[in-house]
Amino acid sequence: IPRAISTWCRPARRNRVLLPGDLFRTPAGNNDLAGEAMTQAGAWLVRASEDFRHSMVVLREARNVKYGTFVEPGQTLTIKAEVLGHDEREVKLKAQGEVDGQVSVSARLVLVRYNLADTDPNKADNDAVIVQNLRELYAQLNRAAPVAP
Repeated sequence: IPRAISTWCRPARRNRVLLPGDLFRTPAGNNDLAGEAMTQAGAWLVRASEDFRHSMVVLREARNVKYGTFVEPGQTLTIKAEVLGHDEREVKLKAQGEVDGQVSVSARLVLVRYNLADTDPNKADNDAVIVQNLRELYAQLNRAAPVAP
């Protein structure tokens, strides 16, 4: 993986509900979504950097998670993820989320990447379908993504 930086923007919306209730009304719920946003930005960076070689890119560990300003509904959280190092299985990243130039959240992440067929060769077809779907979703996200400053 080349040492790369990925930037993703996501406006916070009051009506975006992932669990029962409105998560954006509480700082805890909003911080959980900011952490998820950093993980997703890192995972997309890994997938794109490796030409989607792995069907699975998942969070193993989040360290030094720090929260700054609260992301209010209507504000845009801009996530920047940078690869710090990697081996055959893990990728270490530094991620940071900003709102209007002020840090809202930051963390060091460890992501694990693998294919389902690594442990069960019969799942190679599953890997192929997952990778194809991820490629299509990535293309859609890049068409719809707002341009970061």
